[in-house]
Amino acid sequence: MPAKPIGFNRFALIALRGDRTRDEIATKSQCDPGFYGRVERGTRAPSMEVAQRIADALGCDIRALVPSAVVDEEVAA
Repeated sequence: MPAKPIGFNRFALIALRGDRTRDEIATKSQCDPGFYGRVERGTRAPSMEVAQRIADALGCDIRALVPSAVVDEEVAA
């Protein structure tokens, strides 16, 4: 069963990336660079698993990128 896409704060994503390139974050989060670029542009939403990898690559808590209600719902499931 494919992972369910989630709401994502693309503006926080861009701000947290800072001076790092999209390719750097994509590589660190084990994402395809094209997919990561689409996430930043808001045309794709990652699964919770991929969102966690992106947060780890950015060095932030996943709640900085995903609404807390969505995180809490996934944890409760």
